[in-house]
Amino acid sequence: MVLVSPAIPAQELNVVGSAVRAGVDHVVKITSKASADSPIARRRGQTGIANGLIASGLGYCPIRTLQECSRRCSAGRAPSTPLPSKSNGRP
Repeated sequence: MVLVSPAIPAQELNVVGSAVRAGVDHVVKITSKASADSPIARRRGQTGIANGLIASGLGYCPIRTLQECSRRCSAGRAPSTPLPSKSNGRP
């Protein structure tokens, strides 16, 4: 399953719960920078969603937005930054 939506934690966590009940094994989450203590609500919401994915037991892979990748490239850093994933032993 690919999860792309605004950072509305309750909405996305409902989708995650539905995925669990439907037997989905793995979620690819299109996301932006997450930070629990950010003054930006969207970033705080992304943290809650990521925590909900971890708690769900689903395998997941977060993918940062193109804007984040572009910013890193323009700053002279590698375009891809290792992101945490949880595979639960699933491919």
